[in-house]
Amino acid sequence: MIPAVPYGSSMNAMPKPSTSLLDGLYRVETKFFTAGFIIDHGRVISCAPILRKRLDYWLQHAEKIDG
Repeated sequence: MIPAVPYGSSMNAMPKPSTSLLDGLYRVETKFFTAGFIIDHGRVISCAPILRKRLDYWLQHAEKIDG
């Protein structure tokens, strides 16, 4: 489980995702919002604030949108 990262903290401090995702840009779409995050070298380096609280859940339901 990946803990929530407080707003304004360093995204480099985020732990590795529990699922192995390829490096790139990912999108999460619901009927309420569309948001995304970036994986680089197996780590989340950037993430939309709305995804931070339940990032472990969204990592499992994201769609890779770049090459």
